[in-house]
Amino acid sequence: MDRRPLPWRPILLWALVGTVLGTGLVLFDLRSSSAVAGGLVHTGPTGPTSALIATDFPDQAQFTYGESDGPMFYAVARDFWDLDRAAESLDRPRYRLTRPAYPFFGWLLHPTGGGDGLVVSLFVVNVAAMFIAAVSLGSLSATLRGPPWLGVLVTLLPGAQMAVRIECADLLAVALMLAATVLLLRGRWVGATAVAVVAVLTKEPVLLTFIGLALWRRDRRGAIFVGVPIVLLGLWYVYVRLRFSDSGQDVIEFGPPFVGIVDSGRLLWSQGEHGYALLSFVGLVVLSAVGIARHRLGHPLMPALVLNLALVSLLSITPIGLARNGTRSVLPAMVLALVLAATPAQTWRRVATPAVASRSRPASDAAGALAVD
Repeated sequence: MDRRPLPWRPILLWALVGTVLGTGLVLFDLRSSSAVAGGLVHTGPTGPTSALIATDFPDQAQFTYGESDGPMFYAVARDFWDLDRAAESLDRPRYRLTRPAYPFFGWLLHPTGGGDGLVVSLFVVNVAAMFIAAVSLGSLSATLRGPPWLGVLVTLLPGAQMAVRIECADLLAVALMLAATVLLLRGRWVGATAVAVVAVLTKEPVLLTFIGLALWRRDRRGAIFVGVPIVLLGLWYVYVRLRFSDSGQDVIEFGPPFVGIVDSGRLLWSQGEHGYALLSFVGLVVLSAVGIARHRLGHPLMPALVLNLALVSLLSITPIGLARNGTRSVLPAMVLALVLAATPAQTWRRVATPAVASRSRPASDAAGALAVD
């Protein structure tokens, strides 16, 4: 593990700058686009939360163009301790309710029902997530001998901006994913495990990053780090499935490898539609190529990146091709690729080396490396 003190002053300063810039961009977009894309929480007239939004916001217009997943997080936060009532406003309760952490934090800041207060509280949670993500990314970069200013970039990524703009859980999940990764690489495996549990209950795909880190470590603590979140997520998943009936709707998020990407390019991006999704995908490809070229497979983040890229390849046109979805879907892989592309090549050997590998290294070589405990 790395025992070097982190340069907290520049990390926090850049995180603060990034949070101010990121929040400002979201508010500017909200001001300029609300008339055509809706507010922070918006649904169309046929959406599952249409009746709920009409009740809480009777003066808010509903139109299909601005419809997103945000209102369903709002519905869960509004009736967090009455999930049966919340499920009435969800398209797929079994799917939506496996991600309770973000609406819980929103409820925690505003435990007295819905309305503007709850919308603001969910926004505040995402602004806090923006800061946590920036601090964690800067800390992860510094741990791997990279620049501490890297954290400012996470707040400007299209996926982070979109998550805050439409009040979804993606940015909070990535912020916690990065925090857990930093804690693990710095030997704080108990804290890392606790944060990882909250992360997977925020949005379960971040579990792939934790599996990748465990595969890199190949030791008991790595197994605990990933095993505890899997068990707790599994228990919650079973509870939700037993508690709520099947909605009868098909799973549309996944398909054969690369088909969703090809369909997005053929049917959407080539027509000049959903350009932010295309920008995010191209950025992911470029950053991943640079990162993989600069580092060997033994890098701590490489297995996690490969697993996240594999998930992206399985996404259908709906989660990968649409601007409001695609930008958020690639966000976990994007931040990992960003770290790999921005940190110096081979310095990870002097930062953290799996215990299995360290036992086989000659003593003269081990003197320049710090093994994970």
